[in-house]
Amino acid sequence: HLRNAVAYAINKKELVDGVYNGVHTVAKSVLAPAVFGYSENIKTREYDLAKAKEEIALSKYPNGVEFNLITTSSRNTGCQLLQYQLSQIGLKMNVEFVPNVPDRTKSGYSGAYWTAMGFSSFDGGEMNMAFTKEGNVNYNYYSNEKLDVLLKKINAEKDEAKRKAMLEEAQQIVADDQPWVPLFYTKFYVAVNKNVKGVKLSPNSTHIFMDAYVEIE
Repeated sequence: HLRNAVAYAINKKELVDGVYNGVHTVAKSVLAPAVFGYSENIKTREYDLAKAKEEIALSKYPNGVEFNLITTSSRNTGCQLLQYQLSQIGLKMNVEFVPNVPDRTKSGYSGAYWTAMGFSSFDGGEMNMAFTKEGNVNYNYYSNEKLDVLLKKINAEKDEAKRKAMLEEAQQIVADDQPWVPLFYTKFYVAVNKNVKGVKLSPNSTHIFMDAYVEIE
């Protein structure tokens, strides 16, 4: 109930528009649209302050609670907005800025964190890294046996249509359990001199310059 309350209390559009000037896209799933298996059909908890208050009343902390969040200092303004939004349901979020979020989570940290997640292969099968017991980036120690089994099947399946259907189910399981609150899909802008040709841009920001050259006018 507490996790659900947090999800309902966060106004993602306000975060994207107010802090990031509308550059990014509000997230619906833990997978981004560019990743194989992403589905628009995932049912998520959208911003609803009334529902957030209902959920907090059903939780172990009906009068609110104080908790800690770690992230990098680049998210300072965003954290201030989240602090305000969560305060509307009685949650006090203390923020600690750290150089590297994953490193901090491995040192016995207990609390919330705000970091980025990428899928280098652009395949939803990589969900196993963040949402299974053995996952090397499962920083919040989330565990769901049904999902563990499903993700193993996904990564053994060869048929793309079957994999896509199973990945939709996997995303819905995560959305229902709410171990994360996906905030937004990051959009990067790259500036290239008009005389530079052949640069190939990549969604994961690992751009390819192998065929780049300068065109002299």
